[in-house]
Amino acid sequence: MNLCISYREDFIFYSTSENQLQKVQIGWEVDRQIQLKIDQANPIEPVIDKFHMISITGLDVCLRKSQIVTCCLRFIKIWNY
Repeated sequence: MNLCISYREDFIFYSTSENQLQKVQIGWEVDRQIQLKIDQANPIEPVIDKFHMISITGLDVCLRKSQIVTCCLRFIKIWNY
């Protein structure tokens, strides 16, 4: 599983075992521990429909733009979020 925190530190992006890229909203406690907000108001959301057919080997978030890069054995994909 790959995990990455967005630049504004308000979402965690991760890839599932089915090669899906998903995001969940997070909050920060006073002592800088992550609090996941998973409920009907803040559900886990797919970022994009199916895209990689084999395992994702890398995941990164752009610091200056709202972009995510994923890669697998033969493909590199850039996503706007």
